[in-house]
Amino acid sequence: MNIILLTDPIDVLNIEGIRPDNETEEDKSRVQILKEDRDRKEAEKVHRGDYKNFLSQCGIKMTVRGVEEKDWPRVVQLLNRTNELNTTGNRYALEELKKSYELNNDKILIVELKDKFGDYGLIAECIIDTREPGAWTIRDLTVSCRTMGRGVGSNLVLVILDLAQKSGIKTVSGHILPTESNWRVQPLYEKRGFQKVADNGRIQKYQFNVEKDKIMEYSDWLEMNISKI
Repeated sequence: MNIILLTDPIDVLNIEGIRPDNETEEDKSRVQILKEDRDRKEAEKVHRGDYKNFLSQCGIKMTVRGVEEKDWPRVVQLLNRTNELNTTGNRYALEELKKSYELNNDKILIVELKDKFGDYGLIAECIIDTREPGAWTIRDLTVSCRTMGRGVGSNLVLVILDLAQKSGIKTVSGHILPTESNWRVQPLYEKRGFQKVADNGRIQKYQFNVEKDKIMEYSDWLEMNISKI
């Protein structure tokens, strides 16, 4: 019988045989990420003041960039495992997603997040269909539930609108497929100034007129870093 002494219960996840196969970079850092998240929650409990004031003291930096080859396993993992902060619940195989990206010239943005407690890693993505001239459609948008309440999804939508404006795009559309789990993300587009233009009882479609509608400001508790996309 082997006996392993652990100074922290979370360290059990590092034991051989417990770690998952085909680990992403985030999976490999899972123990450290969980410990950092515990520190965040403890700091929030003792903080005196409102939640936004707490966030402003966390030194949160949100980086948005285009997808890279090394990102694909994590992008697929987010799409297939995230239920609550997922606009559609669509699931994808890795090769299916890459094929669409290459053939249809999809624009895929990913988000990385850091704060004074540590590095969240790659925690959000969106897939934008760019085939229609002058119009972008956000096909999927997914955010890791670990970052709930940080405003990641809302600010990612604003990044998309800013990029669309700079690219001469006239309209940006988004879809919500309501599920039992994703009620938190259902107001995402309306709260960013989109208008509901269709609802067939299953899928809700929203649209933003980039030429006429005013794009909101980013959340003041976030330091935004938008890489060349």
